Amino acid sequence: MAIPIIVHKVILYSSAVVSVFGNGLLLLLLAHRNSHVLGKYRVLLAMFALTYIAISLFDAWFIPIFLLGEYGYVFFGYGSLFLEQTLGKIVNVTYCSSFIVPFIMLSIHFIYRFLSLTKPRVLQQHFGIFIFISFIYSTAYVAAIAFIAYTICGQKATDQFSYVMMDYANMSAIPAPNAFPVEYIDEIGSLRTVIVIGVFTSGVLCGKSIIVCGVCIVKILHSFKTRVLEIRTRHLQIQLFRALIIQFIIPVIFSFVPFCIIVGAPLAGVSFGQLGNVCSITSSVFPAIDPLLIIVSISRFRNTVLDWFYRATGRKAQRNEKKAKEMSRIHTSMVAQKRTATLD
Repeated sequence: MAIPIIVHKVILYSSAVVSVFGNGLLLLLLAHRNSHVLGKYRVLLAMFALTYIAISLFDAWFIPIFLLGEYGYVFFGYGSLFLEQTLGKIVNVTYCSSFIVPFIMLSIHFIYRFLSLTKPRVLQQHFGIFIFISFIYSTAYVAAIAFIAYTICGQKATDQFSYVMMDYANMSAIPAPNAFPVEYIDEIGSLRTVIVIGVFTSGVLCGKSIIVCGVCIVKILHSFKTRVLEIRTRHLQIQLFRALIIQFIIPVIFSFVPFCIIVGAPLAGVSFGQLGNVCSITSSVFPAIDPLLIIVSISRFRNTVLDWFYRATGRKAQRNEKKAKEMSRIHTSMVAQKRTATLD
């Protein structure tokens, strides 16, 4: 039984609204004076937030549908299913390319965090060069995925997908709907080499970005152990690193794992049908989750949001009194520790 389109719309529209709110809030926090201590890293976080807004809005319009068959799958955008064919193909390729963008940006963020620990002065002096190289790196990756998707996109679907598509469109119609079949084996049982190589290469490119993130995680943890940092700097670096780990884990769980299921499950030779739609819905919600977790995980963002909330509800004085008491408690504790150390 097909998942009703209204379910897709409710989830994707809701996700887009939350994404715009969460990422918009993150952009406001990055512009706030309390965030100036983050330095030029704010630029990368702002780019990340804007990208997530664009992806979530595109997904809400596109409404990706994935149907898993035997040794292959078909996907299409419900919003672009009946567009003019050339335009529809461009939109499908755009969706494929947008999938890898968060992972490319994550690898850039991890490289930045590593360099900010090991070569902070060089990074600050040559930040423009870093951004330029990152742009070239990202463009090359996206272009590679777009080329692969465009090459695969021209393949003709077998009869099995004409049947599973009946709930959405007539594949025999002229002009044909803008569906994107990806089948590893044709009707006579021969391997479709172009498709297999294309899907494998796409997986390698995405996996490479994840490996870069993993290597940077190991190196950053090593740097924390071996480098002497001022207490406030260390505290901030650790918070930003934890936030980045969250930025990394969420897309891996909600996007990369579903992608692996979509491309891997059909290899069993069994039609899993609507499992592909469950995966596509899952992969479309992470842009709404990520910014909220980032805001919660960084104390400066969290405290600023609380300040705004207390000000909006007329409880700013109560908030300031609470903060003053907390600062007094910390000061008293530090004085007591110094006295104890002196007596010893």
